[in-house]
Amino acid sequence: MTLSTVQELPNRVDATGDEATIGSTTGVDANDPERLTHSGTAHYAYFPGTADNNLTVPDEAALDITDDLEIVFRLAPDDWTPAAAETIVNKSSSTYAARIQTSGDVRLYINNVGYDSTIAPTITDGVALWIKITRDRSTGDIDFYTAADQATEPSSWDTLGTTVAGVTDAIATGAADFYIGTNNSGTAPLQGIIQRVIVRSTIGGAAILDVNLPVDID
Repeated sequence: MTLSTVQELPNRVDATGDEATIGSTTGVDANDPERLTHSGTAHYAYFPGTADNNLTVPDEAALDITDDLEIVFRLAPDDWTPAAAETIVNKSSSTYAARIQTSGDVRLYINNVGYDSTIAPTITDGVALWIKITRDRSTGDIDFYTAADQATEPSSWDTLGTTVAGVTDAIATGAADFYIGTNNSGTAPLQGIIQRVIVRSTIGGAAILDVNLPVDID
C-alpha cells in the first residue's frame, strides 16, 4: 500500500497501525501491501481534499471483480454534501468506483455508468458513518445501506433508499491500481477521514481487500 498522506489531529485515541491485506494468495511477494506501524496518538489517514492525496493498493487479480460486488466503508467526510463530487474508492470508473455526489447521494460506478442511491444519508458533517453498496449480477440490482458508527463492521444495516436497477453485464477489468480518496488520476479528492474499506466479490462473502486504519473517529 502506498500511503500518500497521513495527518494527525488532536484529541484522538492511540492507534497501533495501518494495514491493507489482499486475500488472493497465501504467499508473500513484492505486490503485497505493506504494514505501516505507528505509535503515539492520532495516526490515521486524513484526506485534505487536494489532488493526489490518496491511499493506493497495487493492482491484483483478486480486485478484478466481474460478477457480484460488495464495498463497505467507514468514513467521516468534512462535508456530506460537498461542492464537488468526492471519491471514496476507485478501481477506475470504467470498472467500479464509489463516490459522494454534491447532493449527498452515494454513487456506484459500474462500467462507466453511475448509479446513485435514491436518498442521501442524513448525518452531520464530519460525523462518521458506515456505508455498504452491493451489486447482484444475476439481477443487476444495486442496493445501498448505512449503519451508525461503531468500532467493527456492523452486523445489522438500514437500507438507504430503494433498490436501483442496474444491468447484468460483467464488470470490466483493468490494470489500474485501487485508489482510496481520489480517482485513479488523482482528482475528485475526498476531504475527511476514511477509517476502513472492505471489498468483496460475493455479497456477504470473504473480504478480498480490507484496509483497516484502527482509530476512533467519533
